[in-house]
Amino acid sequence: MSTVWLRIWRWRHAFWFFFRARLEVARNPRKDCLRIFNLYCMSRRGVENPAQKTLDVQSNGNTKTFSGLFSPNNDCETDSSLGSHLEELADEMSSDDFVMTETVVISTSAYALKRKELMELTRDLFAMGAQTLIDLPRIAVIGGQSAGKSSLVEAVSGINVPRDSGTCTRCPVECSLIGNAAEWSCQIFLRFDFDKDGQALSQPTKFEFSPRLTDKADVEIWIRRAQAAILSPHHDHRIFQARTAQEIRDLLKTDPNMLKFSRNIVCVNIMDPDATDLSFVDLPGLIQNETEAAIKLVRELVEVNIRGESTLILVTIPASDDMENQQAVRLAREADPQGKRIIGILTKPDTLTKGATSARQKWKAVLEGTAHPLKHGYYCVRLPDDDERNRGIGRDEAEKIASEFFDSTDPWDEIIGNQRTRFGVPNFIFNMSNLLMGVIESALPKLKADVNRLSLENLALRARLPLQLTSDPAAELLRMITGFCADVRSIVYGEKQDDMRLVQSNRALYAIFKKAVRATAPDFRPFEDHTRYRLPLLKGEPEFDDEYVMRDAGVRVMNLWTVRGVVQQSIGWELKNNVPFAAKKTLIQGFTALWNTPAIACFKAVYAGLVNTVQMLIEKYFGTFDRLRDRISVAVERQIVECRGAANQALLSLLKLENAPLFTQNDYYFEDARCKWLAHYHEVRRDRHIHLQRAALAKAQAETPYSTDEEDEDEDTSVFAGVKGESSDQSALRALAMRGYGGIKLSNLKCLHPQEDFENELVVMADVRAYFQVAYKRIIDYVPLAIEHALNQAFAEGLQDQLFANLDFTSEDASERFKELMSENPIVAAKRRELEDKRRRLADIQRKLNEFKI
Repeated sequence: MSTVWLRIWRWRHAFWFFFRARLEVARNPRKDCLRIFNLYCMSRRGVENPAQKTLDVQSNGNTKTFSGLFSPNNDCETDSSLGSHLEELADEMSSDDFVMTETVVISTSAYALKRKELMELTRDLFAMGAQTLIDLPRIAVIGGQSAGKSSLVEAVSGINVPRDSGTCTRCPVECSLIGNAAEWSCQIFLRFDFDKDGQALSQPTKFEFSPRLTDKADVEIWIRRAQAAILSPHHDHRIFQARTAQEIRDLLKTDPNMLKFSRNIVCVNIMDPDATDLSFVDLPGLIQNETEAAIKLVRELVEVNIRGESTLILVTIPASDDMENQQAVRLAREADPQGKRIIGILTKPDTLTKGATSARQKWKAVLEGTAHPLKHGYYCVRLPDDDERNRGIGRDEAEKIASEFFDSTDPWDEIIGNQRTRFGVPNFIFNMSNLLMGVIESALPKLKADVNRLSLENLALRARLPLQLTSDPAAELLRMITGFCADVRSIVYGEKQDDMRLVQSNRALYAIFKKAVRATAPDFRPFEDHTRYRLPLLKGEPEFDDEYVMRDAGVRVMNLWTVRGVVQQSIGWELKNNVPFAAKKTLIQGFTALWNTPAIACFKAVYAGLVNTVQMLIEKYFGTFDRLRDRISVAVERQIVECRGAANQALLSLLKLENAPLFTQNDYYFEDARCKWLAHYHEVRRDRHIHLQRAALAKAQAETPYSTDEEDEDEDTSVFAGVKGESSDQSALRALAMRGYGGIKLSNLKCLHPQEDFENELVVMADVRAYFQVAYKRIIDYVPLAIEHALNQAFAEGLQDQLFANLDFTSEDASERFKELMSENPIVAAKRRELEDKRRRLADIQRKLNEFKI
């Protein structure tokens, strides 16, 4: 008996609590009080419900959380034993008494108002296209074909969506449920984030597609029309507003330009007084029985929409299939390996037969979190089947059927405690709404930081663009031309300290030219048959250095007989022992004729360097304006071509000077070089037996007869000298001294030689070789100077006059012409517009975020 009275006493206190809660929740339905009690009881049993921490009410102007209503420190005048009594009552009652079967609406509470503001903020940001710039929080619904995704959307939204055989959803459908409405209504919009080629638009566009719908029966056809408009970017979307469902089906089959899938979005805004605020995007179902291209397109569409770190991934999983077979689950895991953003929603539990015991237990383990665990867990919903949809059952009846199913069907009726809140569409909507609101609210600081960062990056990119023309075109053009010509001049003259590339490049080219001219030196060998002798050793004098350089291909080796042949061909009425000047002229012109090739090559290389430098400067000064750059390029090309022609003529004239007359006033250097070369040829001639022996020794050692290896020189000296390191002349003087002929000098030994048979030829060799020295030193300076003066400097000096004459600053239409010439480069202008559009969008987003107070 005492037990009965105890129960009565507890129930009396429970009803007293309901009365107090009714006073706290002003102007709210009684079901809110029941929900408060329900939440309290579940909280005492360890139920982790987002509503417990987020729902609040108004009491005397102060906001209080629901958990605060049960706190001993709240402002309610309660019995101190109220908390313990309710706790005992909650422990005694079964968890079935706490199943949430109705959506909580606390429209007048601060929480409801804040939730509404968060939803409006999110919708506004999506409408502004913010999702293309920052990672906006949202729920993305994915699943395989026939996974019950469309049925879930219908159950959540309370509307019917298009249903056809195969794929129902062919583009993302963004659904927003807005509570606290006076009456039910729906409106459909089209949002184009991408153009017809699939490229992201700099500014998304949104069109109002349907009128304000007040009859739920009209929504399905309007969604079908909207989807057809999205799939037909080649048509005006307005032509679909009057199409019938059959006309749209026929169009899908007959219009080859109609897309199978699209990334653009159908937006469905539903105002429902009985709804909980929620927003989600329904993505096309993953397909398998389609073309490879279509399968890939849908998969990529899903992957793109779920990769954001702030996107909650709602995966519809049919109970009729194994978890391991779900492609949607695999994609979700790839996007979120740790499962922090994934929510599983188990559909079609009523399709499991009584005999499917193993499958039932597997899904029970999933719901209880012991298999395939996720941070946010799983939900299970029983949705209307085809027969029930055909009968047109309402939401209340569908929820009642589902509740009875979970209460009476094994193994769902075995799940107890807080896990019961995982059953049914109302519980799912309630928790998803709270979860999304929490994600949005927690993401706001990061969204603001991301917008600030993107704004700074945008500012930096705009700063890198060329400055826009803001002053008078004529004045600006004058400034540009003056700066351009000054830069050209300073670079050519080597006065621009930060840009010496042209001067340094030209110096390197002139060094190459010098080496090429040096390689044309005559290759005289003072032997009758030069093939039998080794090349004479280097004497160490500068004049002899070129004896060992790689000769030009046009230079032939000339021995004494070759030179004598040239002399004999030139003999006219000269007296005996008089060598004709024509012979020396022939030999000299033989090597000077070889200078044209390296000189022209050097000129072309210098010209190319000048052209490249000028082109870079044109791009630097005028590259922003295509028309002006082209006009300047034409004028510059005319100037540089004129200078090239003049410089080329000057260079040819300079080279022609070396043909005739053969003349030099540098007598001292010529005589000095002649004496040295003649002495050198005499010495080599005199010691020809040494070179002959060296050649023989080298041949025996299989060496090249023209080697100049120092080791060979030492060996040869040791063979032919009396004392190691002693020359043949010194050996002769020592031998004569031993015979009693003392006091003999080295110069006296020459008298012992017989008369030279090739003296004239040796003199010709020395004269020609000495003249080469004089002319070589002359030409390697004059060619570079001629190129610099006639080409580079002449171009720099005449450039400004050429540009002014070409542009004609004095004409009456100069200002208009300059304005047209200085119109901005289309690519730069497009980039500037793109960055400016992005700046405005970021500013709008930033303003919208700043208006919302966290």
